[in-house]
Amino acid sequence: PPPAHDRCADDSDDSNDERSSLRASLRRQRRQRRREDIRRACEAEAAKLHQRSPPTPLQPPVGRWAAAHAQADAARHANEAMARMAQEAAREREEEEEEGVVERTAERVRAAVEGAMAIAREALRAREAAHEQAHEEAHERAHQEAHEQAHREEEERAVGINFDQFEGGFREACTRAGVCEEDFGRMLEQARAQIEHLMAHTDLGERLFVPQGEHAEGCPAGNNANNTHPKKLLIATIHINRTPLPPPDEAAPAVAGGGDFFGQFCADVRAQVHSLGPQELANFIMCCAKLRERPDPALFARVCDRALSLIHDFEPPQIALFLSSAATLGTPPPEGVLKALCDRAAARMRDFAPRDLSRFLWACASLGVFPGQGLFDGICAQAQSRLAGFDPEDVASFMWACAKLKVQPWSKIALFRGLCAQASAKVGGFMPVDIVNFMWACATLKIRPGEQLFTGLCGQTAARLGVFKQQDVANFLWACATLGMPVEEGLFKGLCGRAAAQVDEFQPASLVNFLWASATLQLRPEHSLFRELHDQAAKRMHDFRPQDVANFVWACANLGMKPSLGLYTNLCRQASAKIQDFKPQEVSNLMWSSAVLRLRPEEGVFLRVCEQAAGRAKDFTTQELTNFLWACASLDMPPPEGLVRRFMEHVALHAHEFDNQSIANFMWSCATLKLRPDAQVFKGLCDRALAKVRDFKVKEAGIFIWACSTLNLHPGDSLLREISALYNS
Repeated sequence: PPPAHDRCADDSDDSNDERSSLRASLRRQRRQRRREDIRRACEAEAAKLHQRSPPTPLQPPVGRWAAAHAQADAARHANEAMARMAQEAAREREEEEEEGVVERTAERVRAAVEGAMAIAREALRAREAAHEQAHEEAHERAHQEAHEQAHREEEERAVGINFDQFEGGFREACTRAGVCEEDFGRMLEQARAQIEHLMAHTDLGERLFVPQGEHAEGCPAGNNANNTHPKKLLIATIHINRTPLPPPDEAAPAVAGGGDFFGQFCADVRAQVHSLGPQELANFIMCCAKLRERPDPALFARVCDRALSLIHDFEPPQIALFLSSAATLGTPPPEGVLKALCDRAAARMRDFAPRDLSRFLWACASLGVFPGQGLFDGICAQAQSRLAGFDPEDVASFMWACAKLKVQPWSKIALFRGLCAQASAKVGGFMPVDIVNFMWACATLKIRPGEQLFTGLCGQTAARLGVFKQQDVANFLWACATLGMPVEEGLFKGLCGRAAAQVDEFQPASLVNFLWASATLQLRPEHSLFRELHDQAAKRMHDFRPQDVANFVWACANLGMKPSLGLYTNLCRQASAKIQDFKPQEVSNLMWSSAVLRLRPEEGVFLRVCEQAAGRAKDFTTQELTNFLWACASLDMPPPEGLVRRFMEHVALHAHEFDNQSIANFMWSCATLKLRPDAQVFKGLCDRALAKVRDFKVKEAGIFIWACSTLNLHPGDSLLREISALYNS
């Protein structure tokens, strides 16, 4: 209310007091009149009583009785009058008590209203003060903006930046970077803001922005601010802040001259490299990384030499930025520069922020350089102390780097648990690349994330499927399958849809990982998607590695999706050509999958596979050996004697490692192939079967007895009694 209401409130208070006094006076007058009426009534009754003369002794008895009766009536009337007076008095007391309660309630209400009025008055004063302050601030801000605009215009005139020329060069750079026309206007405004920021807050302009009429040492005449320096350097700088870093496995393309734009940019930097500081050196390498352009080796060497000469001036953010940008380019600094940067990082480790820690370790892992146990322990200790500052990108990069460096997870288990807890708390901020890198790292380190974290990551994946690349889809599924964490049917269908939209972009490794993970998770993709992936595999089969060949056929066998005979034959020939690179597991999986799919490899391919298996027989596990023999028996392709002899020697040494299924399958394979194991091998398997007889299934026990009977081998009375008891039970 306005201030005038204060007076109204005071007047209202006075009138309320007057009305209360008037009501109290009227109540007193009513009570006084009521008492007077009762007193007069009592006096009238008493006068009537005294007017009757008392009976005399000479009166007859009847007269005396009448007088007594009259006195009794008078007394009764007097008592009734007194009772009425008592009732009136009680009624007056009740009325007074009720009026007192009402008055007290009215007082409390009046006090509350007065308090509310006071609060409202204070709020009004505060609002008026806030309006005045906001008006003053707006006026001051407008004045300051006008002053800054004038200052910027003056600086532009002083430096000589020609924005018409800048816009032309910026459009050229955006076109080369694949920026759509709709985003060009917005990015141009951001570019202008970036120019103003750099000119106002850094000394880069003094070093690389040459004012009109002046030339830096070593610069050709004409390289002034109206030409290339501000335009080219700032276009690259805009990309620094607007373009995400490429994934670790995407190497930047080597560019000899980089075209007119990048070539001139490098020429400008080369001419002034001797005057650049640590921040400018790191920014230059990051410009190259963001633009996916490699400087020529001579310029990169000069930049590294300049960095080495200023190594003691490097701060933690500059160390991390320099190394991570070099790693993104795929161009490692010379060994001396790398060692100096690591030593400088160790000396300034307490000043590293979470982002600097993750960048530095990511760079070391990407370059394939372990920073040394002492420095690595210091990085982990600093990360442990600053866990709260890690955002999702930092967590994912740090975990990815540890996995890439093959860190033993038990050695830093407390740190990994803290990183997972931090990821769970900030799961809503994970981007697709962060999700994939984090899951890949967990799978590689064999660290199983909690259910809550995994559910959150799956939710983020479902929400951001539209920006997942084919490699992201494959790696996410691969990580889930490796960790044994089931994927919901709805999310799997979404991932399959994303894979179908990019099927032509699938690389062999991603294609095989997608199918392998689907088979491991027991999730069957649509037949149409499988045929498209099958056709893509046929196009890229010459790029398949040995592991890709074995896993592709294994996935098809487990999914129950048979590849074409042409693709299978070509893959087997591809395997034969690279058989020396096949590991025992890959050899065994190739043969087992062929048997499940009922596809016989060519005779030459089979002999090459058997030759490789014989050379690596001692490296086979019992399951791999059994699966290989089972496949040979199923395909009716007896292995060479040399391979059989080496397998039997291996079984004799490792019979104690066989489980019940491996024993039954080995004996079935020997019986089918008519390979009679020698006494030592058979005795070892029977002893193992006797020890594991309680784990046998009825079918496995039956297969074992059938094989013994077929090979005319007696397993022993004790084993027969146990198997009979198993059948009876």
